[in-house]
Amino acid sequence: PTRRSSDLDVPAWNASRGRRPGSAQSPVDYLSGIPGGTPIVAVTGQADDNTRPDLATDYVAKAQARGLPAKAQIVGGGHGFSGALSATSVSALGARRADPQRKWG
Repeated sequence: PTRRSSDLDVPAWNASRGRRPGSAQSPVDYLSGIPGGTPIVAVTGQADDNTRPDLATDYVAKAQARGLPAKAQIVGGGHGFSGALSATSVSALGARRADPQRKWG
């Protein structure tokens, strides 16, 4: 089933992974410190059981709500930065770098 942003619970996520409370923080906690106009690309694997796609899309939605240009890039694979995930990430970042005025789609 698809999770909704309202379903996200970092303490429950910690507990499900056997981690003590406070051992992992949400990147949402740091959005207020990101300067306006800073582009954000949240990349995660479709089968990532650590940084699940719903966590990435929730982060992007909250960044966009703050007026930041953000998008989620969900690619094949799990947790890790290799293969298709790496190629897609480099491609997404390279397109932005080549055209800094490019609108996120």
